[in-house]
Formats: sequence, structure tokens, C-alpha cells
Amino acid sequence: MGCSGAVGQHDMGVLTTRHHDGFCIWPTKTEAASVGRTSYSTDVVRAYVNSFRKAGLRVGLYYSVLSLRDDIRHFNVTPAKVKLIKDQLTELLTDYGEIDILITDGWDAPWSRITYQEVPFREIYDDVKSLQPDCLLCDLNASQYPSGGLYYSDVKAFEQNAGQKVPEDSDVPALSCVTLTDGWFWKQQDATGHLKDVTTVVDHWLEPLNRRHCNLILNAPPNREGRLAPNVLDRLKEIGNAWKHPGPMPKLREHVV
Repeated sequence: MGCSGAVGQHDMGVLTTRHHDGFCIWPTKTEAASVGRTSYSTDVVRAYVNSFRKAGLRVGLYYSVLSLRDDIRHFNVTPAKVKLIKDQLTELLTDYGEIDILITDGWDAPWSRITYQEVPFREIYDDVKSLQPDCLLCDLNASQYPSGGLYYSDVKAFEQNAGQKVPEDSDVPALSCVTLTDGWFWKQQDATGHLKDVTTVVDHWLEPLNRRHCNLILNAPPNREGRLAPNVLDRLKEIGNAWKHPGPMPKLREHVV
């Protein structure tokens, strides 16, 4: 499970609802593993959307198409597995109110190799838009396509940890994701370990990226108790205090595909 914060022109969060191991942190009605089948049984997605909206923040969800637990992988995708993906996305986009952005992963990536034909992109995209027309879909596929345009996404994604950089002259809506800790997932040493410093996050990443119409997704992994550690919370507060909203950005030019 992970939680990222998008800081920039729109303050919001992006919650990892299902990562590559295929465990859903909402009580899915599908046959997949989820919190609903545990003694804890709390709907984490519900708690997240409620708390963020109460604070006046927008909400986004992350969902991995690749699922090792459900055996959804390259050369092993069946109609039943595509239905599982569609059913779970339908739950997420039906039961939790307005979702501002859906970030998909493990799809059309060199390391996952699941293609847009095996799990049909157009069908998934159309399903998302039929359920929530205003929900932006962002697939983490930037390494596959030229950086200057939108391909299979409403928002371009750049993963800083993988060396993907937003071009200086970028004029497409984008997000850039990077970790606050040294890695994507929580490790016990992170409680006292290295965190990205405020100057790097605000001066070197956030403000320059915002000027390029790009939000910064700053990954803050929860600890073993499912909470953000005190040092992570403190650093996030410091970043929030150091950043000042610059006001409305000029409109992007229209891209015709």
C-alpha cells in the first residue's frame, strides 16, 4: 500500500488501491484478495476519500493492471482476468464519488510487458469515461513514447526514480513522481533514515515542474501500522510551509491528435 501527494496547481492525494501483488485495500466484491477478507476489514479507500475531501483536497486513485496474485501477466491474460480488472475499476469509480485522476501501472511497460492489446486499452479507457467522464486517466508508460506528446493518457507521467525527466519546454499536462524516502516501499530504517530535503523538493522539483504544467507526486509510504511515520509527517509539513501557491497558470495550447 502506498500514498502519494500531488503538490502543485491542484493539491490532492493518490492512493494505491491495488499494487502489483494484487491485494485490494477496499472490500471488492470480486474473488480477489482484499481487506474485506481479513479480520481488519476496514475500507481504506473509503477512509481516504472521506478524509481528503473533508480537508478540501482532491482525490486520485492508483491501480496496477499487473497482478501477480491474480496471475495477470504477459502471455497469461484471459477474458476472465480482463473482466476482473473492469469489475474492480467499476467499483472504484462507482462507490467512492468523484475521482479526479486514475493512475494505472504495470501496463505497456518494458518490465511488465502486458500490452494494450492483451488488456485492451480502448475498452478500459471507454469504461472509465462512461463511469466518470471528468476523471483523468494517466498510464505510467512514459518510457515507451516520446516525451513531447500524450499517448494513451490524458496526463503525461514521468517517473523521476527511473530517470524520466520532464522536458524544459514541455507544454502537455503532466505529473512527475518521486519518493520522499529512498525507495517506493517502507523499510524499518526509514523511521530514522534519509528523507528528501525541503530545498530539493520545493526549489529544484516542485516550483520548476509547476511552471511546466506538471504536478509533483511525492510518494510517502505508510509504515507497518498503515500510518505515516512522524518524521515523514514532519517533512511533509515543512514542504507545505515552504511552498507558496503562485496563482493560476496560463492555459495550455490545444493538442490535436
